Amino acid sequence: MLQTMLEYDEIYTPITHNGVEKGILYIIDEAIKIDVDIYQHPQTTMDKGVEFLTKRPLKLKRQL
Repeated sequence: MLQTMLEYDEIYTPITHNGVEKGILYIIDEAIKIDVDIYQHPQTTMDKGVEFLTKRPLKLKRQL
């Protein structure tokens, strides 16, 4: 059974996925500040500094 997977590496190349589930990736298209606009996910299973939650709507652009 193939599972859905998102992937990144230590130098933060674009996140990739294995295509099992349909979806669209987006990039934040404006300047943001940690603890002002976003904050660290309190129960992340990813590395520190990778998964955040937003405090407000953010301007996005579609990753092609």
